[in-house]
Amino acid sequence: MKKPLLLASVFVIVLSATALAQTSANIASSRTAAETRAVYVHFLDASRDRKQAELEQLMTDDYRQVLASGRIRTRSTRLTETLSDIGRITKLQLVDFAPRQYGDTVIAVCKVFESYIDDKNMVTNLDIISTAVFVRVGRNWRIAETHLSANPAK
Repeated sequence: MKKPLLLASVFVIVLSATALAQTSANIASSRTAAETRAVYVHFLDASRDRKQAELEQLMTDDYRQVLASGRIRTRSTRLTETLSDIGRITKLQLVDFAPRQYGDTVIAVCKVFESYIDDKNMVTNLDIISTAVFVRVGRNWRIAETHLSANPAK
């Protein structure tokens, strides 16, 4: 009788400790949140202003971007397309940033407003939901991956 009770008690303790550890680990510290937010804002600004050197510094070597269409862009493709004359971005503004930390990785759900002029010279406004994955490279946070979901702005 004591053995099943002991086993059940150990199970409950392990389960409780696991749940507590996951909850506290998910909340990014204010310093980490500020650091990763700054990296993401810098990334948006460098994208809008087509600053290749800054973009290269902010992305990991194996960076990937998954578009709302399901298309995957590698770092090289992302840079080439961002630096091209197609779709001139006039505004990229971070509206909300909700980071969760898992060790040396941060996953943030970001809301971004984008305005750009397309190849037909038409202005398009988008409300974007982006998931950004940040990893530590040395002492710095870098962006390893982004996933985008865009809807026409209201």
